[in-house]
Amino acid sequence: MSLRKVYGGTPIGSESRCDTCTHARIIQGYAESERIIICTGMYDPIRVPFKVMQCTDYEDRRLPDFKRVGGCLVWEKDFPRTAAMKIKRLVLAEEIRKTLSRAAVVEL
Repeated sequence: MSLRKVYGGTPIGSESRCDTCTHARIIQGYAESERIIICTGMYDPIRVPFKVMQCTDYEDRRLPDFKRVGGCLVWEKDFPRTAAMKIKRLVLAEEIRKTLSRAAVVEL
């Protein structure tokens, strides 16, 4: 169990989830009070007047782009597997290269 300093019901020194979210549009002035956060994760963007501890639409913008899924491919055959039922990724990649073109990838 960790102990945190709490002043007026709010943890001191905690940063908002909005600081690292892809949906946040942050306008920061020179003072802490000069800060506007607009969340575009909703259908209608809303202003968030407080620090956010948890958010269901949170997407970390610190992750590299190559970790994000850019497209998908429909594969109707069984995946090649090892005896331990793991997918043979290199064999699958080679099979996809031989049989399908880049046009078969559906962009997300």
